[in-house]
Amino acid sequence: MRAGIAGAACRIGRQFADGVEPVIREVVREALDKSGLSLADIDLVTTVASDTLDGMMVPIRAELAGAFGKTYLNAPSSAGHGLSAAAAAIEAGDARTALVVGWGAASKLAEADGRSNQFDPFYMRPLGATPKVLAALQKQILTASNTLSQNEIEAFRDRMAGLLWLDAGADEAHPYRFCDGAAALVLKRSSSEAPGVIVAEYSTASRSHSPLDGSFDPALWVSEAVQRFSKARAGAAAPSGLIEVGGSTVEIEMRAIATLLRTGLVRCGTDAANSTGGGAMAWFGPASGLRVLAEMWALMSTERDRDAALFADLAGPLGQHVTTVLLERRSEA
Repeated sequence: MRAGIAGAACRIGRQFADGVEPVIREVVREALDKSGLSLADIDLVTTVASDTLDGMMVPIRAELAGAFGKTYLNAPSSAGHGLSAAAAAIEAGDARTALVVGWGAASKLAEADGRSNQFDPFYMRPLGATPKVLAALQKQILTASNTLSQNEIEAFRDRMAGLLWLDAGADEAHPYRFCDGAAALVLKRSSSEAPGVIVAEYSTASRSHSPLDGSFDPALWVSEAVQRFSKARAGAAAPSGLIEVGGSTVEIEMRAIATLLRTGLVRCGTDAANSTGGGAMAWFGPASGLRVLAEMWALMSTERDRDAALFADLAGPLGQHVTTVLLERRSEA
């Protein structure tokens, strides 16, 4: 049995006028409506919420999301970890259904963090490795290894920059990297014959803040996580789909995308990777990856040529806490 994604919803924006609590309820209701399930049908509630951003509000907001009286788990580290925990519970038979909910109010950090860092600005950085230093490091690695051409690097950077509000006067039709947001996914047990989008594979690779091998290269950690996917996929024809990465800098995302492209698990051109904007588009805490997953599910549910989606959630200031997720769409018989 696999965990299938039955419904998903997300909301992002500037500071929500009435706070994040009503938005959490809204995305939960919408995701449940799309799944055809009610809150009474849910066995497990998993939340992805940062204690740094939310403090003691985590348990209160979890109850607002529907955790009261349910089996409950909080995975504050990353969206990928939260999804993996819920999928594992379903596969193990501990739950038939699960609700994964994440939120954050990061818009208040926009003025305070001049580094424009999309990941937790309260992390201690080893050796003074700021996002700017890491970006330069990753760019050198990308060009020296011939993984991506200089033109590809610049084109990707320009495309990601076009998705951002870079200052207060920018076009408000586009999301802002620091924002408020909430997202919800509804998972349910899926038989091997049932149509829909399933969580086919998921795996993690994690390092301490200062990796023992001295490396700052997310490609190594992404490769390690993907290698734990089932060997049955080796040599199989790669389906057409999406490749998405959420990371702390554009260069880190590019390095991870290049690694995922080489796996051959999903066919996707460089110009199509991170079509949802990745981590750069809207950051509202560790739950931001749930927004990407919700949008990937929506694309796979509506576009017939999206048979698979490969996602890497690079949490932590260096992207050193990696979860890789492979979604597959099963067609009607």
